[in-house]
Formats: sequence, C-alpha cells, structure tokens
Amino acid sequence: MKAKKLVKLFILLILSIIILFLTALYIYDPLQVFHKSWRKDILFNKNMRQQAVGIINHYSFDSVIFGTSMLENTSADEASKLFGENFVNISMSASDFFERRLVLDYLLEHKRIKTIIYSLDTDKYVYQIHGNSKYPLENYSYLYDANPLNDIKVYLNSQYLKCLMKLSSSQKCIGDRKGLDRPTAWYQYKDHSVRFGGLDKWFVAKNNTQIQHAFRSISSTAKKVNDRKSISLVNMDKKISKAKDYINRYIIEVVKKHPKTNFLMAFPPYSRIYYARWAQYDKPAFKIHQAIVKYLAHKSEEFDNLSIYGFEDRSFVDDIANYKDPKHYHQSINSLMLKNILENKGLLNSSNVNLYLQTSKSKALDFDLIGLGQKIDIYLKSNRKK
Repeated sequence: MKAKKLVKLFILLILSIIILFLTALYIYDPLQVFHKSWRKDILFNKNMRQQAVGIINHYSFDSVIFGTSMLENTSADEASKLFGENFVNISMSASDFFERRLVLDYLLEHKRIKTIIYSLDTDKYVYQIHGNSKYPLENYSYLYDANPLNDIKVYLNSQYLKCLMKLSSSQKCIGDRKGLDRPTAWYQYKDHSVRFGGLDKWFVAKNNTQIQHAFRSISSTAKKVNDRKSISLVNMDKKISKAKDYINRYIIEVVKKHPKTNFLMAFPPYSRIYYARWAQYDKPAFKIHQAIVKYLAHKSEEFDNLSIYGFEDRSFVDDIANYKDPKHYHQSINSLMLKNILENKGLLNSSNVNLYLQTSKSKALDFDLIGLGQKIDIYLKSNRKK
C-alpha cells in the first residue's frame, strides 16, 4: 500500500510539473500562437514562417501582402489607404510558392480575405523550388495543419526553453518588430540602405556577401557572353511544362478554390542586370520565365479574381541606382508597384503580353552586360593590388 501511494504521488508530481510547464508556455507564448500578446508594446518575430500563425489567429485584417524580400518593404498601411481595405504584411523572406501555399491554405480557411498582393518570384517557378534549407519545414509546417495541439512544438527547443526559464523580454525571445505595417522590412538597416545609389555604392560595399555574390555572378556571366557561350535550350517543352505544373499546383489551385478573394500578383521588377544574365546566357531560365509570364497573363482571363502585373518593360529597371544588388529594389518602388496595381498599370493580358515580352527581351539583350562585367573586373583587380 505504501509503495502504491508513493507511485501515485510520483505520478501526480510529474503531472503537476508538466501542467505547470505547459501553463507557463501558454502564458509566455512569445510568438502569440495561442493568444494575442498581453504586453503593452506588442512585438513580432522576423521569422514570419513561425510568426504568421499568431497574426492570422489573433489579429483583425481582411487583406494581406504576401511575398518574399521583394514585398517585405511594402507598406500595409499605404496599401490600406490606397485600396480601402485593412492590410497586413506577412511576407516571408526567400519563400517559394510551395511554402506560401501552406500558409495561404491556413489563412484562407481561418479568415475572410478580400485581397492578396503576391510576388511571383521568377527563380521559384523556373527551378520549381520546394522549401528553403535555412528554414526547415519541420520547424514550422505543423503550425498550419489541422491539429492545434502540436503547435506547442514551436517552443520545444533550446532557444525558447531558455527564454521561458528567464521569462526573458529580450528581442531574441519576444521579437523586435513593431506593428503589422511591414514587420519583416529591411530597408531601414544601414547595411542595406547604403548600397542604393549606383555602381559606386556597390563598390564601396564590396565586402557585403550579396555584393560579392553579385560581382562573381556578373563577371563570370559577362565573360561567357563575351565568349559567345550560353546554356543549351534542349528539352525546353518538358522544362516549361514542369514550371506550369508548379504554377498550377501552388497558384491556380488556390485562385480557383477561393473565388471571393482577389489575387493581385506581380512579377518583381528585378534590375535589368538580372534579366540580361538570363537572356544573354541562361537562355533556358529566360525562356521558362517568359513562358510563365505569358501563361499567367492568359490564365488570368479565366478567373475574375486573378490579375497579373509586370514591370519588366519599365525604364527604372535599367537604373542600377534603384538597386542594392541585382534583385533588391528601393522601397520607393514598392510604393510605385502599389499605385500601379491600383490603377491597373502594368496589367498583363492576352492582348498586350506579347508586346510586353518582346520589349522586355529586347531590353535584356541590349543591356551591356559585358561592359558592366569589365568595370567590375577592373575595380576588383585594382583593389586586390592595394
């Protein structure tokens, strides 16, 4: 009898510890997975793959901005004023369409959404990317399934357990991003902002990893173009078909399933350098990209709730001063995109897409990639001697 009592007391003690632990986690809840923050100053985590579920569950909004770093600087407040809706920005850095579909399905199941502004990042469908090694699926995908009980797994790791033990209010634990205007924006950080203004700014920032990668890529591609080399266009029908399948599964299926939600989808206006590298050297990637632009322009006419926008034919794409590297543009362009979308400028359809693609291709082929590569090589060579 004594042994049985001891066993019961031990089990009761273990259960009490577990209940206390779970209660403490529930109350602390820095990602706001289980409830809205009770703090006066509400902060959000920049890891939007984990943070978005709390925003969806506990905040009031009817429209979203949902992209990659291409839309992270887009102001939800500005979009709300322009479109007369209540936007939040839940863009996830470097997210592909597969990852975003996980969150989209959950979002549209739990909220009545009027409008979604979505970035059609080219590399995602050209290479049919499924997941990012920097953000393993097992660290967040369960947050968007049908089982709310497993959501606690997000806190069962050394980082958050240490935070809980200290009831820490540090930025690492509870986040450092204020408000839902653009909680993952990067434009305000000096490491990014100092690189806008032209090629000379890139030279000054030569130690930045993005710039180093850009210099290597531009220089290497320019040399190959100068030697009249390019990637073969073999098996293009199969490659384009795979890209269309990717679009159908992660874009068109969602559009079809939610006819009352307005999908405003835009191809990000990367710099002309980016498109020139593809058009002049990586011809398969450029061909897939143009095929998908045309496919979506035509596909949009099948759905009243789908609009496709492109900016690749614009002159601002040619100005390096607007970019901190070949892909990332100044936040003023995010505002320009919103205004253009509102006014239907850049809207692509079956009647204008061929001219748009022809103009875009011509500009990409005319860009002096070889000359740019030589400038970079001269600069790097002269700096190595110092």
